[in-house]
Amino acid sequence: MPNFSGGYDGGCEVSYYGEWFDGNLAERNEFFEELGEYKARAAESYDRCSDPLPEIVFLNGQPWIIAPTGTGGRGGKPRFRFRLQRGGVTLLIHNNPKDKYPAVRARFGYEALFGRDLVDVNNEVRELLNVIGLDVTKEILGRVDMQVTLATKFDWVAKAFDEGRIVARVRQWNRWDRNVDDGLTLQSLRGGSTLQVAIYDKLKECLDKRDEQKLEDLNPLFDGADEYGLTRIEFRFKREALNYFDLQTVEDFAERMPDVVDYVTRRWFRILKTPKVRGRENKQDVSQEWEWVQFAFESAFCQGRKSSVPLTRDRSKRIDKRLLVKQALGCLSSATAYDNEVSTMTLDEFQIFVLQAVNDAIPELYKDYLRKRADYNITKNGECDVPERELLATADESRPYERIPF
Repeated sequence: MPNFSGGYDGGCEVSYYGEWFDGNLAERNEFFEELGEYKARAAESYDRCSDPLPEIVFLNGQPWIIAPTGTGGRGGKPRFRFRLQRGGVTLLIHNNPKDKYPAVRARFGYEALFGRDLVDVNNEVRELLNVIGLDVTKEILGRVDMQVTLATKFDWVAKAFDEGRIVARVRQWNRWDRNVDDGLTLQSLRGGSTLQVAIYDKLKECLDKRDEQKLEDLNPLFDGADEYGLTRIEFRFKREALNYFDLQTVEDFAERMPDVVDYVTRRWFRILKTPKVRGRENKQDVSQEWEWVQFAFESAFCQGRKSSVPLTRDRSKRIDKRLLVKQALGCLSSATAYDNEVSTMTLDEFQIFVLQAVNDAIPELYKDYLRKRADYNITKNGECDVPERELLATADESRPYERIPF
């Protein structure tokens, strides 16, 4: 087993909703007027010279660099008036969010997350926000990248692709070249690439970018290695994927981590020992290198915990009941309107027809409702509620239920 490291340092984004200073307008205005003065000085310094000194604002005793500009709000996105940076953390601050927009959006980069736990970093930011006047009422995890880096050369990955040993639940994968065939990325295109896996030569990337700090941080991986190489495997969850799995907060993600790791390394993507045989992929063994990857993810993220409930998406997040009812009513009207065997009905006749059709179908509709409700609860909770099992038994319509993967 080669040396390895792992963490969230591919990046993370969290949105915090709440009200500034409990609605106290005087305190809020004073705070943001002061921030505005710092921002104005930063903009003036930026316009005056090509290499300006950063403008520093202190929050709870911590020095933060304030940018001369905020962020735009085009395309329905919120406009954050202030942008502050410190130690790999970027805070985008909205001065009047109300209930529609997050008051603060935090972006965590490499410097903030390398060698650190995401939960700890998130708690530190929440504590800071509480001290400076934001009562966080809701937290939304917008994006999270989790990675492991193995002290191996990259050629085993390219060889696996050439030999057809990749199993992936993705709609499309893209491959890029940097002088030699040394990198690839696979991604699901459903919902705008909501879940991705990137595998690439990390050593070459650092050398190409002359990133001495990252090379120094990763240097311990070369201890005792016969050959020098670094292979990075990175899974990237965007908001829609997190929403599918009902992972709303950083704590949710951390709590379900064994289930997340099990899903992405054993079901969503893996590399086999032998070429893939269609229809038998689930029975084929994974390669030794992919066993290393699975072990590395479990060691880096799970702290000995094992998956307890398979990760499945909450289909209720994707269902608009109004549209389904509208579709059902449209089908019913079409069934009568295009029937050549009956004459045009009056309103009273049509009402009687619809009521009779629905009434006759009620028993079967109810059985189908129980089946789907039980299926939904199994998908969400891992088991079917006892009352629903009993109702299904009395309806004599029980059947095995399969979880639907993302």
